[in-house]
Amino acid sequence: MGKWHQCLTSIALLSEVKPATRFVVSRRVSGYPRLSFFLGHLPVRILIADDVSTARVSLRKLLESHSGWRVCGEAVNGCEAIEQTERLAPDLVILDLRMPLMNGFQAAREISRSNPHPPMLLITFQALSESHLEAARSAGFSGAVTKDCGREILAAVEAVLNNQEFFHGQRSVRIA
Repeated sequence: MGKWHQCLTSIALLSEVKPATRFVVSRRVSGYPRLSFFLGHLPVRILIADDVSTARVSLRKLLESHSGWRVCGEAVNGCEAIEQTERLAPDLVILDLRMPLMNGFQAAREISRSNPHPPMLLITFQALSESHLEAARSAGFSGAVTKDCGREILAAVEAVLNNQEFFHGQRSVRIA
């Protein structure tokens, strides 16, 4: 049975699933189509990439305080973030701007080239200038925020997961 036949068979079985169930057939893992089901009890899977361990721990605690979100992996540099994104197929990738080996912009460009489906959020301790925001957009980020405000990080994650842009100091807009 071919990859796509298996995928279509799985979709056909969804006709028996309750109407409240949402599904997405958009992500590919190692060349295979992947169905993502959102049944209300399956958490959104988030990958965190930050070279500072205390920042990763704090961000994990903040994100997992939301009942529907779980951190599925952590990376300490941009290269690891790319590998983890390919291996874990997260629903959201959060990248720090300054990391060793490959910064957040470089990692985002590579992730966008190889797997354009997971939205990405840039986080940084630096103040975000217009040039940072423009570079983030061109690298493939759906949002960018500073690490100093937990409420803003949560709002950005929520917006990006709802297919909206969220750039520090700017209104969210729906992504087509």
